[in-house]
Amino acid sequence: KDKPTIYIRVGVKGAGCSGYQYLIEFEYNEPKENDFVITYPNFSILIDKKSAIYLNNSTLDYESSLMKSGFKFLNENEKAVCGCGKSVEF
Repeated sequence: KDKPTIYIRVGVKGAGCSGYQYLIEFEYNEPKENDFVITYPNFSILIDKKSAIYLNNSTLDYESSLMKSGFKFLNENEKAVCGCGKSVEF
C-alpha cells in the first residue's frame, strides 16, 4: 500500500454462528478517541473499548502446525466456540 502501516487493530465484531469473531487487521488511520493504544517500538496495537471488555486477560499467540498456522486467541472469557472454530460466544 502507499501508506505506511503503523497500527494493528485487534478486537471482536458481531459475526458468525456463535455471535462474535476475532478481528486482526491493519489500521491506516489515527487512533479513535475511544481506542486503547499499546505502543511498541515499531508499531502500535489499537483496541476499542467494547472489544477490550471481551479481550480482558486474553493472550494472542501464533501457532504453526501441519494442519494450520496463524494467530490464535486464548481467551478465558469465551463460553463456546462454533464447530468451524471461527466464531465464539461470550
